Amino acid sequence: MFFNGTTTNSMDFAIPGQSDTIEIYSPRNSGLGAFTAAVDGGAVLQTVVQDGVDGFIKTTITVTRGAHTLNLSRVSGLVFITGVIAFDSTVPAVDVVSAGWLALPPLA
Repeated sequence: MFFNGTTTNSMDFAIPGQSDTIEIYSPRNSGLGAFTAAVDGGAVLQTVVQDGVDGFIKTTITVTRGAHTLNLSRVSGLVFITGVIAFDSTVPAVDVVSAGWLALPPLA
């Protein structure tokens, strides 16, 4: 998980391999901030506002197939990024993602 509540510095994520679709997962909750998403240092492609009704947001960005770097930058407030999945939509695949929360007790 990535979070930022103080700076507008970007988090740059070099995506391994070739991809044409990038999914960004982030929580939505009252009082949270906003962030922007760009690819390869270019123009902002999405602005994600996390303030709102409790839940999760999936933001999808489609780009030309190739090697890319995702640039995420805080705009305002406290921002959380909980996951990024990048893939080539022309290649059939299944992503198995294991995620949890540290405050939960282990399963018996």
